[in-house]
Amino acid sequence: LQATFLAKPSDDKDPAVQIARAEASKHFNRSEILQVNTSAVDMAFLKRNSPVLFDLFTPTGMETLRLVPVNFFAQGLIATELPSKKTIEIPYESLGIHYHGIVDGFEDSVAAISIHQGAVMGMVEKSDGLGIMVIGKMDNQDTHIVYYDKEFNMKSEFACGSAHDKDDGDHHDAHDHSFVPDGAKFLTDDCVTVEFEIDIDIMEDYGGNFMNARSYVDAIFNQVTAIYSLENIN
Repeated sequence: LQATFLAKPSDDKDPAVQIARAEASKHFNRSEILQVNTSAVDMAFLKRNSPVLFDLFTPTGMETLRLVPVNFFAQGLIATELPSKKTIEIPYESLGIHYHGIVDGFEDSVAAISIHQGAVMGMVEKSDGLGIMVIGKMDNQDTHIVYYDKEFNMKSEFACGSAHDKDDGDHHDAHDHSFVPDGAKFLTDDCVTVEFEIDIDIMEDYGGNFMNARSYVDAIFNQVTAIYSLENIN
């Protein structure tokens, strides 16, 4: 399957495109503003187990990504709302499609792409000194942006840590959700099992929609598993 999941805007005078470009210009010297190619995305879901050649418009020109589908979801995956411990079913069709791969012509490159909830998200890196190429949907818009992380000129307030750093005996609130493995099924000898906690800030970013927030976290973990794979960690 050869596909262009993200296409250049068909109308450069579209107000949403102009707003996106103006916002991007505040933070990047160069970036590419794109829109989802829904027909290509629909075809990917129909052929979700097929390898893909993804033609991607980037700030430095066209790149072709050679991608294969990956499945990092544990068998019997469930989510639990805390502290109520209410179980949330996760339909298979809501899991999105996740790919790992390389940039065509660069064997030492790495790519991780996720398609979910009408959005394309991922990262690409190759040994060209430009840094990590980031692909994602812009806030409150239907447009997507592609940029290099080294060129992001807004100060980040991110701090590495978690609520568990402060042992107050209560690590959950009514809006927390966790992926909870179902007991001994997941006690395998050769695979790392991971539980996620989705906190209130991410839920709020996605309008309180758990499935959308969960898809965002899945896409982040897809990038993590690509790095794991480089270190031969299953």
